[in-house]
Amino acid sequence: MSILGHLIESHYSLKAMQSPLFSVVIPTINRIEEIQDTLKSLCQAKKNHHVEIILVDDCSGNDLALSSELVSNITLNYIKNPSRQGPGNSRDIGVRASAGDVICFVDSDDLVEINYFDVLAANISNRPNYTSIQFGSRDLVKNHSRDGQEYISSTVRKSEPIPGFFSRQYLVSFLSGNFPCECWQIAVNKKFYIQNEFCFPEGIHEDIEYWFAISTMSRGNVFIDLPLYNKVRTNGSIVNTLSCRHIDYYFRALNNVISLSAKVDPEVVELTILPVLNVAGSRLRRIKSRSVELIDSSFLMEEAICQNIKALYFNHFASCGIDLLELLASYGPKTRFQEEILFLSKIILKYTI
Repeated sequence: MSILGHLIESHYSLKAMQSPLFSVVIPTINRIEEIQDTLKSLCQAKKNHHVEIILVDDCSGNDLALSSELVSNITLNYIKNPSRQGPGNSRDIGVRASAGDVICFVDSDDLVEINYFDVLAANISNRPNYTSIQFGSRDLVKNHSRDGQEYISSTVRKSEPIPGFFSRQYLVSFLSGNFPCECWQIAVNKKFYIQNEFCFPEGIHEDIEYWFAISTMSRGNVFIDLPLYNKVRTNGSIVNTLSCRHIDYYFRALNNVISLSAKVDPEVVELTILPVLNVAGSRLRRIKSRSVELIDSSFLMEEAICQNIKALYFNHFASCGIDLLELLASYGPKTRFQEEILFLSKIILKYTI
């Protein structure tokens, strides 16, 4: 066992008898430097709260080396996956290992505000029937200048209160990419989490299906209109890149959300066609504008969009009896991106006629 493993095992056994209120689950891989800042911010926010951190190392190339001073200030359960599991499965592993009443998800290159646990604790203390706690966040970027400021706040990302129930209007908005918040912007009552058997699918964009389930089922959601979380935008990260793999997993998530919704309301499928076209168009714009780092060639990613639209069409839309070209004509005036319209027309002509 590594020195880190001995430190964690020893420290964790000393505090194991004290049941934590918060369990913070952090999936990580090869974030040796960034995780130091993440854990430091959690230590500063911990104060007198009972907090455990479950750090799930998804088979990093090297063991994490944390300072003994840092480890001594927190209850830390370090789990190293024997093989690569992905961020979703790593979160599930962390939840199963947790002992707290509240599950918090934190990414291994992000930071929490100093009042993170203060505000969460205050907002559930008199709410015995809460199912989740939702809050805002900030986007941060690394400051590479030498003015002493390590991060620069770029955007305050406010959450919109989740509905807590299924509706056609919410489904259309969700599929159009209008997510009320992100995985890290909500803490969940563990009993509620376990009772509903929530989990994350494998691969990337793993939080979309999870988010849809939480946002349509959490009737006891507590909404806090404050930024408590700092999302650090890192070059080369999943959210700042685009590849065929991103496209495939994103459309897989949309396909599964439509399938789940159809079980509740079979007639809702035809309402999802336009949002799917919106998503295809937005991905095309990102490819054409190069607003993110492109991992694969433009040609391969455009073909990936075509193949995924084809799959969605035959899975869901073919049985609706709707003329998609006519639908696209009505979509055209709503966008300034004529190149996008031509591209989507090509998809429909190629795969659905």
